[in-house]
Amino acid sequence: MKQKTNKNLFNKFKLPAAVAVLYLVLYFVSPDKIINSLKYSYSIFKQVVPVIIFIILFMWGLKYIPNKAVKKYIGRNSGLKGWLFAALGGMISHGPIYAWYPLLKEFEAKGLSRGQTAVFLYNRAIKLPLIPMLIHYFGLKYTIILTIFMFLVSFLQGSLIDIIMKDSEAE
Repeated sequence: MKQKTNKNLFNKFKLPAAVAVLYLVLYFVSPDKIINSLKYSYSIFKQVVPVIIFIILFMWGLKYIPNKAVKKYIGRNSGLKGWLFAALGGMISHGPIYAWYPLLKEFEAKGLSRGQTAVFLYNRAIKLPLIPMLIHYFGLKYTIILTIFMFLVSFLQGSLIDIIMKDSEAE
């Protein structure tokens, strides 16, 4: 049993160890580039950490929300209300998308459909704080058409995913 635990531990740290060795070797070749790379990585890390902390806290709090409440507002049988919540949630969400995957998986476990998950992910492309900049560069008409089209197509995409996933679940 101990042998297996040590092997799993080794496998978990294989990639980070290889990256650390690579950085160390490259440091002797070009120290200024490695230092710039580490500074850039740190700046990205500072941007990602608050979002990850928010999502971890949200997931922790989610366990105290009854499945019945989640199903009522955003579950498979929540109707249009659930789809609109998914779309709005996608629009107001910030941070890297991969940080949202565990939370979306938790919501799916509580009743969110795969289609609603797709609607959330699709609507992440609509960034409300960036709409003024979009208007500035592309014009009001284009911004309105693009935003409405993306919003509506997200529901089509989500519906198609629900249909496809139901067919694959039946097999």
